[in-house]
Amino acid sequence: MLMKHIRNLLPLLLVAAMLLTAPACGKGDVTNTDTSAESHDSADAVSTATTEPAAPEQKLALVEGGKSAFKIIYPEGSGSELMAEITDMVQVIRDYTGATIFYNDDFTRQSQEELSALPEILIGATNRAESAKVVGKELRYGEFVMAIEGNKLILGGPNENASIAAVRYFVNTFLYKNEELTKGDKSGTILFSESDSYRFERRFKIEEMTVSGVPISEFCFTVPENGYVETYVAQLIARYITKNHGETLPILTEAEAAGQYEHLIRVGNLPGADKSYAIRAKDGNLEVDFDNPFLAVAAYEAVVDDILRPVSGKVELVEGELFRGATVLSPYDVLDSRGDVRILYHNIWGYLNTDGSNPVSMRADIAIPIYDAIAPEILCFEEAGTPFRTEARPLFKWLKAENYSEICFTNEGGTGNPIFYRKDLLELLDSGYAKSRNGDKGTTWAIFRLKSDANKVFAVTNSHFAANSNAGGDAELGNTYRVQDAKAALQAIEGIFAKYPNVPIFVGGDFNTNPSGDPYRTLQNGGLVNVRTLTENQSGVRPYHGSYAYDKEFDLYEPVPGAAAGTAGDSIDHIMTVPGGATILRQYVMDDMLSATVSDHCPHFVDVVLP
Repeated sequence: MLMKHIRNLLPLLLVAAMLLTAPACGKGDVTNTDTSAESHDSADAVSTATTEPAAPEQKLALVEGGKSAFKIIYPEGSGSELMAEITDMVQVIRDYTGATIFYNDDFTRQSQEELSALPEILIGATNRAESAKVVGKELRYGEFVMAIEGNKLILGGPNENASIAAVRYFVNTFLYKNEELTKGDKSGTILFSESDSYRFERRFKIEEMTVSGVPISEFCFTVPENGYVETYVAQLIARYITKNHGETLPILTEAEAAGQYEHLIRVGNLPGADKSYAIRAKDGNLEVDFDNPFLAVAAYEAVVDDILRPVSGKVELVEGELFRGATVLSPYDVLDSRGDVRILYHNIWGYLNTDGSNPVSMRADIAIPIYDAIAPEILCFEEAGTPFRTEARPLFKWLKAENYSEICFTNEGGTGNPIFYRKDLLELLDSGYAKSRNGDKGTTWAIFRLKSDANKVFAVTNSHFAANSNAGGDAELGNTYRVQDAKAALQAIEGIFAKYPNVPIFVGGDFNTNPSGDPYRTLQNGGLVNVRTLTENQSGVRPYHGSYAYDKEFDLYEPVPGAAAGTAGDSIDHIMTVPGGATILRQYVMDDMLSATVSDHCPHFVDVVLP
């Protein structure tokens, strides 16, 4: 008999599965309380595994005499964890039978009829009809199956983690417990019969969910075309439904859903919200309605905290208005009042970690309606590096469509901190880049004239000073670098004043230092003051709020509370000026939950009246 081999198991789900008696030994049950879900998604799910005894008429000879006609097929675009499990399974089969089973993704130009004739091991939700029948229709989130369908072995579930669990179960329970196999055998045989079939099922926190008497499984989400915030809210609600009820609902545009779905969960700015948000069941549909993007997160929280909370395992929504949020102030109350120029700075968390822990995901998409609402004449990014730009193409396409032109000195290392300006409103007179050493930290500067008033000229700089990580983690050297960066910015400012004496100038960016730091004092000694000190109309909070978790499985970030945890005195993001040049109307940090979710820094801007 083979020695039992246990690998690291999928948390909670597979622990439950591994406690079961092997399927061939008869029927077994085990329950396991799932405590891994986060807030809003706490399913309190109980996993129940059962075997389904079947007559063993049909058998698949996966390997016979050390040879196999089967190929392993997995969904195109599968993640590295699933691929590692498949590679491990192939190696185990080779070790114990001598057979090499090849594997490939499910891309094909063959018809389903042609594919059905092929002997295959299908992993997860492939594009094969057999996968759609077993995995797509019969299983819910987190469930998996090991079963025969035609001349194919189905291993997997509707989501990738379930498929990982299925492959591990097949290896650990079916292969390693197979007394007919011996390690090192070069002519082994693996027979899989219907009696070996196994199904892992879950009991969810919400066992029944209906809207106007219609099961939620018959619904799909609909969002407007290019409705980035609406899509984000739909993703969040869909995730809650999936993790707590097991159903995975598609997210489509209204046009895509037409003719496919009779019942819709409509997300967006629908008639009737007026500076508020509401959830209603109407005409057999569910509506999640918010007046503007900044109310979207509140609408999502109302859905999962109030509307979809089960009673005795059931959610039964009846026709009518189910929830209405109080009319609230939103950033529009600030955004609608402005001076001659609005200058926005935003560190967009564009330096992406190599471990994949902070991908762009939906962050850049939901930034679009935020920037659209702010409508700055000048938009300055920090950390807009090449990897970010590659993943955030819709954002940069939107900037171009909105008449923003970019000032960026790529060849000098300035890719990360460009200045965008509205070319229909402003005339660019001059620009340049200054830095103190090699690398991607420096200052982009530009001189502008209002096209509506040729007498109004102003200057803007956008800086990103060194972090300690740029100095190998040496805090003292990092501080030295930042002082050098501050001096380089002052040299750029001196050059600007040499060409344009007394021009109003706005010096901002991520300085990686608070007001008590040496780099900040260097700027103060150069004649600069923080715009916050020149107006009573200022936020009092800091833009930086820290990194936050990415949900890899659902490819989204949680809404985060924003900058309220930090005061302006702790800020490392600043906007400064030379006093007397312009009137400062407002300094504002967009610390609402939606704006905070775009990056680990909130957008912040200054409104000015030029002399």
